[in-house]
Amino acid sequence: MVVMWVVFASVGIVIIFFLSFISSMFCVNEKTGMNLEMYECGIEPIQEDKAPFCMHFFLVGVLFLLFDVELIVCIPMVWMSVYEKVWGLLWFVFFFIIFVGLVLEMVMGTFDWKE
Repeated sequence: MVVMWVVFASVGIVIIFFLSFISSMFCVNEKTGMNLEMYECGIEPIQEDKAPFCMHFFLVGVLFLLFDVELIVCIPMVWMSVYEKVWGLLWFVFFFIIFVGLVLEMVMGTFDWKE
């Protein structure tokens, strides 16, 4: 059973790297003309300035969505962990990874309100 998971993970990683390599071979990185405009639809912008964007609101919103999805995923996992010990371990690993990410965001100062 473990061998099957190792083979499955290995094949998945090989496919990811293969598709990334193929994608990088065919991508075009030229930024000229209308690609440098605010909107690439061909309409000239009224003002040249880009709208101000507060990165703090974006990060807090992404973290809210992340933990909201975590809660939605964890509720069925708790019910399944009653019957199977493996699901409990999987839930613990998932929660631990998310918790480490939260601690990292706190250490980096994402939650410090900046003006």
